[in-house]
Amino acid sequence: MGGSYVGIWQCGWLLRVGVAGATCTTGSNVDFNSGNVDLPRILPFLGRTQLQVLSVVVSFLLLAGHLVMAVFVKERVLSKDSSTVGCVVFLAF
Repeated sequence: MGGSYVGIWQCGWLLRVGVAGATCTTGSNVDFNSGNVDLPRILPFLGRTQLQVLSVVVSFLLLAGHLVMAVFVKERVLSKDSSTVGCVVFLAF
């Protein structure tokens, strides 16, 4: 029984590492390609320099991410037990 638990944990860990690697790779490619694009020529109404335009674009993306979370995440009670309502549990990994 213990061996199968370790195997499941290892698979979960490998999945998290794989997702993290794919996310980092995608982010690196987007960063590299956005740095090579002449953003002030494409989006002149957002600023005169590359940094100004990139700051506005990232601000819009951050605002969009917050709006998506605010609209789609719904809170719910996970336990009806009155002893656990209001408790905060911190887990350290």
